[in-house]
Amino acid sequence: MWSPDSRTIACVVHVSAEGPEEDQGRKKTPIQRFSEDVLVIDRLEYNLDTTGYLVGKHWHLFTIPVVGPDRGKFQQLTFGDYNYSSPPWSPDGLYIALAGNRTPERLDLALVNDIWVIPAKEGETHRLTRDIFI
Repeated sequence: MWSPDSRTIACVVHVSAEGPEEDQGRKKTPIQRFSEDVLVIDRLEYNLDTTGYLVGKHWHLFTIPVVGPDRGKFQQLTFGDYNYSSPPWSPDGLYIALAGNRTPERLDLALVNDIWVIPAKEGETHRLTRDIFI
């Protein structure tokens, strides 16, 4: 999503706890891939078409300047064992809103999200809604 001044892009990126990663699975032969440790799956939502396994990875908010000296440098704004999506900018470009689920007992229920707001330059997320899960 482009910022109101068209100088920055906000997007969500699928990253592991260690940070953005390359797709190492495609660089391995089938024998190498299937001879590694067993992948333990303990989540209801564990795999997406075209994305692969979601175990140990989450969708986080990044901004990317498209002009200036920092052009093309990704800046991660959200962290933790949560998933975020749908990042629209505020009209003044100071904040980014997100849909996200940060309640541990319902992390696998992707359709149950709250709306969060975060400053576009860095800062803490603040919850705007409080979904009641029954």
